[in-house]
Amino acid sequence: MATKIIPALKIGDLEINPPIIQGGMGVRVSGSGLTSAVANEGCAGIIASVGLCAFEDAVMSEFVELNNNALRAEIRKARSLSKGIIGVNVMVVLSNYEELVKVCVEEKVDLIISGAGLPLDLPKQTAGSNIKLVPIVSSARAFNIIYRKWKQNYNKVPDAVVLEEPMAGGHLGFAFDDVVNDTTPKLEQLVIELVDYVDALEESIPVIAAPYCIAKVLTDASKGRLHNAFVFAGSNVYRCTEIVSVKTLINQLKEELVNSL
Repeated sequence: MATKIIPALKIGDLEINPPIIQGGMGVRVSGSGLTSAVANEGCAGIIASVGLCAFEDAVMSEFVELNNNALRAEIRKARSLSKGIIGVNVMVVLSNYEELVKVCVEEKVDLIISGAGLPLDLPKQTAGSNIKLVPIVSSARAFNIIYRKWKQNYNKVPDAVVLEEPMAGGHLGFAFDDVVNDTTPKLEQLVIELVDYVDALEESIPVIAAPYCIAKVLTDASKGRLHNAFVFAGSNVYRCTEIVSVKTLINQLKEELVNSL
């Protein structure tokens, strides 16, 4: 029997093999430890930039500087632990969004993944760098807006795109009632629509489907203080029945992928 080979995911000059991009989970979940462990397996490790500093104990006037310094420290620590692909997830909705992107540029991360809003000016904010830019969208329509804006204003197109489905646990572009009543489009339909749109473009843009897996309460949750917090997750969270190492999990994912080829 012929050996099945897992194809690599190529984003510009980056090659991700196995083709897994770890989600940027805030607050203080996707830090340098998780990110570097994932990158050491050949995947793309992603630091979540939201709430990295101890902002809950600081005055608001210090927030931007503290979080910038915390992100810079996490990137440098991840780099010290891995020679692999290190990226950062920066949410557009954050009040210090531009400051965090600036830190990413200064630290020369490999890619920026940006959602929770439309990152319409991300090419301007990263001009002169070789950082791969990957917006997160919930529909082909949202990607069309980003694609046209970037190309018209900055002569730049996304290096890849992440598609989040309605059952994700993050900041989604779907009406609350539709999510609750299960009347949103299914992931399979959204993927088909986005792939059809991308295939019609002159550029080759990888599409990455993500069943994606307030800051103060998320910080409490990260510390185990659940009586003052809440935890949210994607619809597949019930499948997590044990704590395993990054290497073990990635090997399991690789096996599942090979069996599906």
